[in-house]
Amino acid sequence: MSVSSNSESKQMNLDRNSYFYVGGLPTEIPQIPRQLQSRSFGGCLFEVYLDGKRVGLWNFTSNIGCDGCMEGATEPIDPNMYTFFDEFAYGKTRQISNYNRNRYLVSMHFRTFDENALLFFTSNPRTRDYVAIYLKDGHVHYECHFGSGPGRQGLLQSIITDEKLNTGNWVNLRAEREKDEAVLEFVMDSQKKNYEKSLQSSGRSTDLDLAGSDVYFGGVTPNFTLISDLEYPNVVFRSFVGCMNSPQIEAVPINFQRIQSFGIEPGCMEKPIRVASFFGEGFLELDGQPLTDHTEFSFTFKTPRPNGILLLSTFEALPRSYDRKDDHYYFFYIYNGTLEVRLNGGGGVSSYRFDNMNVSDGKYHTVTCIKDMRRFRILIDDEHESTQLRLAKSKVIEAPKKGGLFIGGTPPGFTVINKGYSSNFYGVIRDIVFNSKLISFNNPASFRGVGIGHEGSFEIIQTPSEPYDDLHQQQSIWRNPSRIRAPMF
Repeated sequence: MSVSSNSESKQMNLDRNSYFYVGGLPTEIPQIPRQLQSRSFGGCLFEVYLDGKRVGLWNFTSNIGCDGCMEGATEPIDPNMYTFFDEFAYGKTRQISNYNRNRYLVSMHFRTFDENALLFFTSNPRTRDYVAIYLKDGHVHYECHFGSGPGRQGLLQSIITDEKLNTGNWVNLRAEREKDEAVLEFVMDSQKKNYEKSLQSSGRSTDLDLAGSDVYFGGVTPNFTLISDLEYPNVVFRSFVGCMNSPQIEAVPINFQRIQSFGIEPGCMEKPIRVASFFGEGFLELDGQPLTDHTEFSFTFKTPRPNGILLLSTFEALPRSYDRKDDHYYFFYIYNGTLEVRLNGGGGVSSYRFDNMNVSDGKYHTVTCIKDMRRFRILIDDEHESTQLRLAKSKVIEAPKKGGLFIGGTPPGFTVINKGYSSNFYGVIRDIVFNSKLISFNNPASFRGVGIGHEGSFEIIQTPSEPYDDLHQQQSIWRNPSRIRAPMF
């Protein structure tokens, strides 16, 4: 079942102080909306989800007339497969009982878009021995560190894949060590590759003292992260978002439902990814969305910074050919805390700036765009409305079929459309909807420096305002902002 609201109403302002009732309404609420035919429900409710997250029905604030009932029908779930859906997700267990100092094997299947995330980690803080498997810039890193105690120099054995494995496709990964030999093997899209490396130990012991140590999959506990950056500076501890199948240590399968875990659910259902976080250097490219005669689209964002590209539709990334239309684009960006828009359907630029409204306050804002032939209206948070814009010459703004819709920024070198403005976005962009259809981030044309499926808190950092130039006259060069360590994970 689906319903729709009018074009000007896109927001549902619910927060932690809002009430959430399941199965009925209490008598303290005398009046109910006329659309409701009944105040109560008789029967069993099972597996309630709100905004894609499971609602714990027994974690209630209060209840009247409720009791337990039989579990309802659900889709078949692979008991060896798990979804890491939370940005603080982790699975924690103890080391296998038959641990061998000279040999260690970790295997798993995974799929993710994460460029930087932890897959596996176990360590001995006393000796500083550890084994880590993590993603960094999309490449898998496999590390075995042979320590000699705190404050002493150890030996690091490291293997890094040449390939980026964060494509969203399944990867079969196997990481193994035996004495001073290490092997990393993966299979993805029928491609199989082995990496091997010998440790130059110079006679030192190649034992790893990890018996009795804690073992982590997909992330670590919050208290562990307080020391992780200092003790293990090479390792990425950002939590993994994606799916993991058949995790094993040696021949011992790991069942996340039977160990300490958080933010992990059984199964791996294909759900649309609707949110992404940006760190001031990256971008997400999706397939193009033309603005036809009658089009509505909206998106939601939050940022603490006064400047950043939100959304750009352009032909600039395509090779020059007869069907490339550089004068067809739409461009939404934040400049000095205000939202600015530029539209061009081939007959010249129409632009608008929402003066006297700050959208870089770290709160969510929803932008709604309504196009009717050549007329164009823009609303922010269902309240602030632009004057009516009018496209010259054309009723349609064309867009590429493959790629061309850039979210949160552009690759280096883009200057045709974003003249005078090139700061990539820092914050969260989510819920992009065109003509009542949610645009999924599951199949990006390209991306870099973006947390697909991640959402978090971004601290407000004061940055100097950019000098304002005439956006239609000034040609700018790409500026690569300094690397930002986001505080969200």
